[in-house]
Amino acid sequence: MARPRIAAVATATPPWQYEQATVLRMSGYDDPRRMGFFSNSLIETRHLYLDPETFTPDESVDQLNDRWRR
Repeated sequence: MARPRIAAVATATPPWQYEQATVLRMSGYDDPRRMGFFSNSLIETRHLYLDPETFTPDESVDQLNDRWRR
């Protein structure tokens, strides 16, 4: 059986930029350990492919991926 290989690599910047506090609010986390990922990461902003008009924190990873692929 052939081993999987990486066919291509590219970079892209999604159109939406968020501050860490905004990403934390969008995540819906209230567990202090998970919240620490955002507050202790020393990251100021993130570019994410999450449209603020359509994003809901209860979407599964599969639902997010399906929406992204459209």
